[in-house]
Amino acid sequence: MITAYRIAKKKYAADPLGGNGGLRSGGRWHYEGVRIVYCAENLSLAELEFFIHFGRHQRKISLVSFEVSIPVHLIETLPAGKLPADWRTVPPPDSTAKLGMEWLIRAKSAVLRVPSALTPGEHNYLINPTHKDAAKISTGTPRVHAFDSRMWK
Repeated sequence: MITAYRIAKKKYAADPLGGNGGLRSGGRWHYEGVRIVYCAENLSLAELEFFIHFGRHQRKISLVSFEVSIPVHLIETLPAGKLPADWRTVPPPDSTAKLGMEWLIRAKSAVLRVPSALTPGEHNYLINPTHKDAAKISTGTPRVHAFDSRMWK
């Protein structure tokens, strides 16, 4: 079992692994309109990954963090050799979204371990909430989460 971390708006705390955010917007590893959940290998990376998409005007939004327990046998790792040359560019390139979508459609695994474009050497976990084994993934109790005020400089 590995522990990953997820930060979400408090209003979505009741369904932290539902993947509803992917229905509303695309990301580095998916296109808008699909269910997907992004988690990080540690809480500080989850915070950084969330923060870069968070505007100053949103800083009063209530957030929660979750520990996510993932059985190791559910995890597939994206081989470094499959990463396109532009995988870290901003905005995220179509090439990485295609890779993520191929993984989702193939449905070989419930979780895909991918490198963090933000923090080299660290990893994120993509969860396919529609995968048959997704129910084996669980979350802990949501905890109130707030960014340190120094991050808003």
